[in-house]
Amino acid sequence: MKIWFIFVALNFSTKLAWSAVDTTFSTLARSHAAAASVAFNIGYGQKIWGEDPILYGFVRPYIVAGASPSSYEGRLGVEIFPVSFLGVDIKKVYNRRFSKPQLEICDTTQCLGEASFTDVSLQIYLGYQSYFASVRWTRSFFDSTADRTKPKYDLGSSVLISPASDTGDYFTYSFGQKGRWLLSDLNFGLYFQDNYFQGFGQRQQSGYLFVQKDLSDSTSDKESSKKSITGAVGVYDSSETTPELSLVVSFSFSPKIAIGLGR
Repeated sequence: MKIWFIFVALNFSTKLAWSAVDTTFSTLARSHAAAASVAFNIGYGQKIWGEDPILYGFVRPYIVAGASPSSYEGRLGVEIFPVSFLGVDIKKVYNRRFSKPQLEICDTTQCLGEASFTDVSLQIYLGYQSYFASVRWTRSFFDSTADRTKPKYDLGSSVLISPASDTGDYFTYSFGQKGRWLLSDLNFGLYFQDNYFQGFGQRQQSGYLFVQKDLSDSTSDKESSKKSITGAVGVYDSSETTPELSLVVSFSFSPKIAIGLGR
């Protein structure tokens, strides 16, 4: 299962440290298509230029360990941002599903076993006053395995992956507004996803209205820690499912937040 991180974190960090270790623990549950996951992310952000709190460049290698009730996953990657609001993310992902879901489609496809792929992403973060937006495009190169003779069903995106090597394109867009006055600890916005997989011409699309509440201690140093919960309601659809109402709840705790806008 490809663990998906829906919502861009909305804390615009102004730390000026040239380097810093960051950590994040996150959980996510989705009603349709049913999914649940936990993940731990640790990275090392290193500024490469700039003293301005908004305009600078940085590099951040990182490791992610994730798990769901039926799979585990590891990621090793690096983010390279020539400027703070525009950069690339390159990572290698290994996933293994050890428990077969109770789905009819798993009788004719491969739902168990390992999968590995390489992601290359382009990311843009924008902000103006209380408004924010992000755009992310990812191309995934799925590796082939000698023992795979049937299409693989990807439960994260509810699509079929070719038993040979395959390629997927993920487009995600989000925009919204930070709360003000009595709602200063809330963020509101819209999130859209449109994914296409070339092997069998499969597609997955979704759209959500989300609200994020900042749970950080108001007396603590918000530049060094962040805690938030996000709820969303929308519609989820794919080539192997029917459009249905989808609810998402996620929680994120970062004792040390990462260098970079949009964190």
